[in-house]
Amino acid sequence: MKTFSVKNYIKNMIKYNPKWIYLMRCIEKDGNVSYKIGYTKNDPIKRTEQLQTGNKYEVELIHKFWSDYSTKLESILHKSFKQYKDNTDKLHHKDNKGGKEWFDLPQNIVDDFISICEVYEKNFKFLVEKNTYLQDKYISKK
Repeated sequence: MKTFSVKNYIKNMIKYNPKWIYLMRCIEKDGNVSYKIGYTKNDPIKRTEQLQTGNKYEVELIHKFWSDYSTKLESILHKSFKQYKDNTDKLHHKDNKGGKEWFDLPQNIVDDFISICEVYEKNFKFLVEKNTYLQDKYISKK
């Protein structure tokens, strides 16, 4: 029988997945600006070039942040900014599903993007390394 490990339980919830988190800007011909939040294992500049290929709008890398918990960080950023969701298809995908990562972010969020990422990253690390809540609640009482 396996023993319950709080640290492993938390690690499974917040998976170690080191990749770049990026914030890209897309400027349409009418001046409308949208931002893409995503992650990539490759250089974010190369990812920008990939998105630019075949796109009639200008795509520009604004910020990049190295995260040990990239998939969780991207997910929490998407949830945090859901009120700014832009569901239009900036990249003109045939299936019209390109709007999942695009946001109409206010300038203060764009300016603070790295700081926001740093706060979440520190919280994830704390949960993985130092969290004793589950241990105190379930294991110590047995």
